[in-house]
Amino acid sequence: MAAVYPDDIQPGDGVNTPWSAALLEAALVSGSLSAPGEVKKCENGKWHKDMLLKLRFDRPLETWVIQEIKNSSGSMQPMVVLSGGGDDHSLFLGIHRMLHSHCDASSTTALCYVPKYEGEFKPAQFDVDAPPVPGSTNLVIRPRGSKSEATANAIVTIAPPLVFHTRMSMFHLDEINTVAQSFRADVYIEYRLRGITSDPDEGLVKALFDAYGFREDMLELFMAIDVISMERWTSISPSSTVPNTYDYALRLRARAIFAEQYELAEFPFDVQDMHITTTLNIPKTHATLIENLEFPSIMMHRTFQHKSVFDIVYGEVLSVEMTTSDPSESGAGFIYPRCAFITTLSRHHGYYITNVLSPMMVVTYLAAVSAGAVDSDGARMSTADRLSVTLTLMLTAVAYKFIVASALPQVSYLTSLDTYVLVCFLFLFLISVENVAWPAITASFAGEEPFDEVYIMVFYLGSFTLYNLAYMVRAWVKVAARGRRQRLRLAEFAERGAAKEDKRREREVAAVAGATHGVLRGHTASMRM
Repeated sequence: MAAVYPDDIQPGDGVNTPWSAALLEAALVSGSLSAPGEVKKCENGKWHKDMLLKLRFDRPLETWVIQEIKNSSGSMQPMVVLSGGGDDHSLFLGIHRMLHSHCDASSTTALCYVPKYEGEFKPAQFDVDAPPVPGSTNLVIRPRGSKSEATANAIVTIAPPLVFHTRMSMFHLDEINTVAQSFRADVYIEYRLRGITSDPDEGLVKALFDAYGFREDMLELFMAIDVISMERWTSISPSSTVPNTYDYALRLRARAIFAEQYELAEFPFDVQDMHITTTLNIPKTHATLIENLEFPSIMMHRTFQHKSVFDIVYGEVLSVEMTTSDPSESGAGFIYPRCAFITTLSRHHGYYITNVLSPMMVVTYLAAVSAGAVDSDGARMSTADRLSVTLTLMLTAVAYKFIVASALPQVSYLTSLDTYVLVCFLFLFLISVENVAWPAITASFAGEEPFDEVYIMVFYLGSFTLYNLAYMVRAWVKVAARGRRQRLRLAEFAERGAAKEDKRREREVAAVAGATHGVLRGHTASMRM
C-alpha cells in the first residue's frame, strides 16, 4: 500500500514524497514522550496514561514526516496505516497517530498514541486497503478479519487525507442587501466520501473518523452571519464510482444569511458573485475537498425572486472553487480546506439608465441655455436671470438625487453611476460660474463681448456630449468583454455536461455487458449439467 496525497497537499516541507515500509516490530510499551528512548514493554495489556504503541520499520521515515510530527500537535499529527501481513502484528492493524519519531538515530522507530480502553487491548474495528485510484479516491476500510491481499509483513504507510466530493443545491436566493453586504439563501450541501468502506456499516466509518480526529459537525458554513435553521444527517449507499464499495455522505440543509463583499465599482453595469463557502475544521493534511463532477452543484433558478433586478448568468450551474484558509487564521498555524459555491448575477441596468442617468443628463443639458439665451429685446439675460435658471436646475438635480438615493448602493467608494452624477454636478457648477463671470468680463471690455457667448454654450454642449459618448462606450466595452468571458464559461460547462453524459452511458454499457456475461455464464453452467 503506497502512501499518496492529492496534488494540492504539501506535507511537511512541501515535498510530496510517498513513503512506505515493512513493519518489523509492534508492541505496547510504557514510557514518556520527554524521554522516548527510555521505554519498556508493558507487562500486561491494561491501559494506563503512559502507554504507547512502539512501531519499528525496515526503512527510516522521510524528512517531511519527521518535520510534520514536530510542527503539529494533538489529534492533527501524522498518522500511519498498518495493513496486510500475517498474524504476527494483526492485533495492531489499523490507523495510529504518531507522537514522536526520534526513538533512535536512524528514525526507524515511532511511538503512537493509544486511546483509552477497558480491559485488554482491543484491535481496530476495521482493516485498511489502499485507495483504488491514488490521489482522487479514499482508502477502503473493511470489517476486521475480512479477506484482504496477503503480504509477508504488515505494510506501514502514511495515512492519506480523506477525500470529500462536494456539491450543493441552492433552493432559494433572496434578500440581496447591498447596504448590509449580505444575502439570504436556502441550501443543501453534501460532502461524500466515495468508496470509503466495503461494508454498509456506519460504525466502521465512525471508527475511521475517530482515528482521523474528525467529527461530523466539523462541516460548517463559513461567513454565515445568521443561521435561521439547520439540519444535519448522514447516509451510506452503494458507490457508483468504486465497485463493491459504499459511499458515506455528510449532508446539511440550512437557511441562513451570508456575508458578501459586493463589488459595486461598475454599478449599474456590475456582476456579482454570490459565495456560499463551506469549510472542514480539520487540517488539509487530514482531509481534502474536490468537486463532485458526477452530480454537479445546481441552483433552482426558477425560484429566484429578483429576476427584475438581476439575471442569473450561468442558469442553474454553480461554479465551485476549492480554497484553503490562511495559516494566520489558526493559532496553531493549520491550513483548513474550504469549498466555495458561486452563482453569478448580472444586474439589469435599464432601470438606472432610465430613472437616474437620463434625467441627470437632461438637466445638465438644459443648463446650457443660460449661456446663450437673450431677452426679447435682443440683449443678453441678466446675471440674476441666468443664475435663477442654473440654480433652479441644480436644486432640481440635488432633490432628484435624494429621491433616488434609496435605490442606489450606499458604499464608501464611487460607483460608475456616482461618477456620472458628480460629473453632471461639475458641469452645472461650471455653467453657474460662467453665468456670474461672463457679465463681469463683458463689463471690463466696455460692454462689448470678447467673443460671442454662443461659443461657450457650444463648447459646454460639445464637452458634455463627448463625456456621455466616452461613458457609454466604456460601459459597452466592459459589458461586451464580460459577455465573451461568460460565453466561454458556458461552453466549458456544456463540455463538462457532455463528458458527464458520456461517462454515464459508459457505466450503463458496462452494467449491461456485465449482466449479459453473467447470464451467459449461468446458461453455460446449466448446459454442462
